[in-house]
Amino acid sequence: MKNGLFIVLLVTLFFACKKVEDPIVRIPVEDVQKVADMNNGLGWDLFLQMAKSSSDSNLLISPLSVHTAMSMALNAAESNTFEEMSDVMHCKGCDETDINEQNAKLRTLMEEQSGRASFTSANAFFFDEQRIAPKQNFLNTINAHYGAESLHYDFNQDSAKDNINAWVKAKTNGKIDKIVESIGPLDLAFLINALHFKAGWEHGFEPEMVWDADFTRNDGSTVVVPFVSADRLTSYIQTDEFNMVDFQFTDSTYSLSFVQSKTPQVLGNDWNTIKHKSVLKVDENGAEGAAVTSIGFATTSAPPSFRFDKPFVIILRHIPTNAMVFTGLVKDPSKTQD
Repeated sequence: MKNGLFIVLLVTLFFACKKVEDPIVRIPVEDVQKVADMNNGLGWDLFLQMAKSSSDSNLLISPLSVHTAMSMALNAAESNTFEEMSDVMHCKGCDETDINEQNAKLRTLMEEQSGRASFTSANAFFFDEQRIAPKQNFLNTINAHYGAESLHYDFNQDSAKDNINAWVKAKTNGKIDKIVESIGPLDLAFLINALHFKAGWEHGFEPEMVWDADFTRNDGSTVVVPFVSADRLTSYIQTDEFNMVDFQFTDSTYSLSFVQSKTPQVLGNDWNTIKHKSVLKVDENGAEGAAVTSIGFATTSAPPSFRFDKPFVIILRHIPTNAMVFTGLVKDPSKTQD
């Protein structure tokens, strides 16, 4: 009996040990802060450059998508081109290996270690092997650090464009149909990043609190659009130049900030240096998009009332790193961005 009991105990302990799982190794924010800051620096540069004209078009970019694509391309750049690109990317004198490793960690942190928000990104290098022979080291690097596929097609065939656009549509959950309009005789390859984000609000808006009201455009004209309303404690900041309100999503890892200028001049839209598309839908249920400075906040017992019925800026960001996923300028909510 004693021997039998001893064997049973051994088996029980053996299976108990097998059930123990290794804890997830959490990525410290400081390990990716450099590349997150680069993302924001590049994002603001592009956003302000695009917003110089007096056009009445809405504007939306994904700094994260642009930065990721450029980080991959940096691995193929040499000498002067590398220096120029790294300068534009706010990493002058940076080490590309370090940037690759930080980008890989940032992807893991934002996609796999960020709670309940659905955030995915995909990368691919499309090329015609009759037009270009990419170095295997480059293909290995972008695959290892960015998960990038390497796919080759005959660019003389219409099916090549269709295959690339089908990949884009699939990776953006159908939100973006295409990025390549045509493939010319001088086109050698396409290095593409696609991302998709979807999350509900931490504190939602009741459907009965949605109503139609006037939104005043830059020229003083108005358009009737849906508004949502709620009374709640939330992070905000007021200065002489702007008001900002920050709404968190379900897991408190991502948030959407609404920034309204107090000056009459509102940014415009003018940019053409990289091809880029992005869409972002925001409603009472949450936000869904595809392609993205430290501030002290305070709450009081009697917070102010904010009404975003004039042009404003939106920023969807990853709170721990402050990395911008989407940045947009809403001039007319009744229109989709170009």
